[in-house]
Amino acid sequence: MLFVDFGDVIIPQDLKVPKLQVLPEFSRLAHGLRSGNISILDSKTIYIPNLHYDGGGPDAYFWVGNGSEPSRFGIKVPNEMGSLAPLRGYQGEDIEIVLPGNLTVYDINWLATSSTPTPKPVSNCKEMLEGRVQVMWQLMGEDVQIRVSGRIKEDQYVAFGLSGREGQAEMIGGDVVVIGYDNRTGKFIAEDYYMSDFAQCDGKRGVCPDKRVGGRNDAVFVHGERNNGITTVTYTRPLRTNEPVKDRMIPEKETSVIAAIGHLNARGEANAHERFDKTTEDIRIDFTSSNVHECTNSLYNIPDTPEIESWIPAVITNQDTFSAKIGPTGSKKGYSRITVSI
Repeated sequence: MLFVDFGDVIIPQDLKVPKLQVLPEFSRLAHGLRSGNISILDSKTIYIPNLHYDGGGPDAYFWVGNGSEPSRFGIKVPNEMGSLAPLRGYQGEDIEIVLPGNLTVYDINWLATSSTPTPKPVSNCKEMLEGRVQVMWQLMGEDVQIRVSGRIKEDQYVAFGLSGREGQAEMIGGDVVVIGYDNRTGKFIAEDYYMSDFAQCDGKRGVCPDKRVGGRNDAVFVHGERNNGITTVTYTRPLRTNEPVKDRMIPEKETSVIAAIGHLNARGEANAHERFDKTTEDIRIDFTSSNVHECTNSLYNIPDTPEIESWIPAVITNQDTFSAKIGPTGSKKGYSRITVSI
């Protein structure tokens, strides 16, 4: 795919914000693009003064990305109106643009005004969980861009990532990203998790967001949408990590991956999933591969999960002394269905 750069500016690696940082102007390569010196106002906001652009480039956008120079492996940035429509012409205007999602200036090396043809769909695709989840991926330099789509309810999540043990689906030690839509904030999420135990996160152990146990979120949110019962989130994550305990390196060969579907809790974090809603077989992906075509069905053709009647609650009467043992929750027909709680 051809990438046509009209002008760009390199962002130094030793950048420090929120102190105002002034960068050079856009390089002048095509379509009358020029500007004053560009400023980093804070970790997400970029100020472009005296912007000129003739509007003649096909499908031109603001782009940011990693690497020593601009390339097609970048992320679109909304214009000053928050829109991802192709750029209009500018005649000496001062504008501010805001990096999307969780992206900050610490995650990028360049800003460009560039034109690309409509990209082809990512060709790598694999189905999981009986076709209810589709995972697409593309290698982008030192990162992998991953798009996870799931036939799930609005308050559910999909967890996808590296298995805790090669050659089998193992939750403990797994390094996954949880994607979904958080009703509390009205935002899509892509959150890095480490799983040290089967229990819910207690701040030290369990199924925990990396940030809750002293780590960081290495998943960079790119885009999220929900249409007709399907939640789709695109994010990037690095091949290599500086957190070898909580994050695993993505090998440049086939590796075992896992996935699960569950509900988000009141904190907007992943709650326990049912035993039927996780991978049990060894599924393998080479994230450096290309032309993997293993998605044979459309998620729109997957029927919604039918509503399940709960077990009839047991009622104890005419007793004032009894013993109780904590046991299984009754699966999908038990506690969560009876109490409408997770």
